[in-house]
Amino acid sequence: MSEFLRQQGALTPQLQFTAGNNYDARRRQIKIIQDMINGYEAVHAKARWKTANANLSDAEWYTMYVSYEYMTKVIQELKVLAPLMKNFTTEDTKYISVLSTMSRIVDWNQLFFEIYETLETKGDFFATWSTNDESKIDGIPRLRVLETESMDDIQLNPLTNEVEAYIYKETVKDERLDEENGTLDDENSREVTWIFKKGYIRVNDSVKYEKGYKIFKNKPEYSDIIKIIHIPTFKKQSDKFSKIPAIEYIDPCLLLDRVHTSRSTINDHLGFPFPFIIGGYIDRDKSQLIPGGSACIFPEEWLAEKENQMPQVVQMEINNDLQSIKDEIYDAVTDLYKKVCLMREGLEEKIGSSDSSRNISQLRLGLEQKNKKYYTNISVGFETYIKVVLQESKVLKKKDMKKFISFKVEDILVNNSLFDSLLLTAQKRALGYSTLDSELKEAGMTDAEITKRKELITEELYGKNNDMSFSPNEIKDRVSNGNNLDEIKNLDNNFK
Repeated sequence: MSEFLRQQGALTPQLQFTAGNNYDARRRQIKIIQDMINGYEAVHAKARWKTANANLSDAEWYTMYVSYEYMTKVIQELKVLAPLMKNFTTEDTKYISVLSTMSRIVDWNQLFFEIYETLETKGDFFATWSTNDESKIDGIPRLRVLETESMDDIQLNPLTNEVEAYIYKETVKDERLDEENGTLDDENSREVTWIFKKGYIRVNDSVKYEKGYKIFKNKPEYSDIIKIIHIPTFKKQSDKFSKIPAIEYIDPCLLLDRVHTSRSTINDHLGFPFPFIIGGYIDRDKSQLIPGGSACIFPEEWLAEKENQMPQVVQMEINNDLQSIKDEIYDAVTDLYKKVCLMREGLEEKIGSSDSSRNISQLRLGLEQKNKKYYTNISVGFETYIKVVLQESKVLKKKDMKKFISFKVEDILVNNSLFDSLLLTAQKRALGYSTLDSELKEAGMTDAEITKRKELITEELYGKNNDMSFSPNEIKDRVSNGNNLDEIKNLDNNFK
């Protein structure tokens, strides 16, 4: 556990093993991580590294501070390497049509990466929805993303550890438009509590509701569900909240900032030795305290009274190769990237110069396993909401009520080159794990569109070849499955 968090009071020794259920500790942890992502690393680096005898003011310390913003860097790299979940665990074209509309309504391309970043930096993602007509767009219930740090408690059944209620507390301000001044004024600032339970949501708001609260019941067909999406990262069954991965990145990121700051300071000294003046002082107005400049030094009174004595100037100069600094940076970067499950840039450059992608794929196994866990949790977390979307759109069949329908966990969980993706697709078809029909259905095509596309492919592949003697049915079978095409039959099954 991060030593820095203990120093900041985020964790005490008694709480360090129960942080998953300690809400104040989680909020402080999340606050530190968000500060570092939003460019306030210097504040926490000062608290972590500045000593009482540094003889530097805060302003001087911040001026010297050097940051490469590693926390932001690794989070962004994780998001870049994460492929978008875009397919579903169904081949029903009506379902896919509705779910494609849902993806557009909730802006899935953006929401997915928000979920991913939230999992890394806050540990749990929460969202809710309403089935009221005014809360829908094109018949799709809109999602409302909840702030993880405002989720105050999760009540578990003491026997089964199943969730019985979520308690969400947020600060609400009513906005009033001042048309004369053209400003929005906040008023009635208050804390509002949302309680999510099976069958209903209770909202405690003493200002908005006459009774001080209001209960919003689910529709009868949803009486057995809690209208909330909860996506965890890594969580013990007995914990209410899951682990925040980015907590492990805090110390390495701050350590790297300290080392880079030290290196920058040393580099300044290499070109401009640091002077020690004994018995005198520098006249700053008459001096140029820059590399290549000069300084005017005058003796102090006690020394000026002595004849033939002038201030002594001793220079401190660092002249080694700074290998120890380089080694420390290397070790700190290796530690950080190992915890994040990323490859160091230097290693990626070296391996990337090879004509083989196998090595990179092997080194990304840790990231692939992490993403598999995240993607599986996202898929499970959205199952209830997706079933509601299909029911509200009047397309969900009774036989599918208990079937798992959600986002599909893709086979490739780390972004690869287009060549690698196409090669995997061809291999799956060759082995019978996929067909052209299933791939086109995943893309959202209707049966009529698929038939038309296959006819075009058949014409393109065989229309100009007068020597082909296959029957039309055999041609369609070959196009659909790709099992007997020479190009696939002779395919090299090894990743290059």
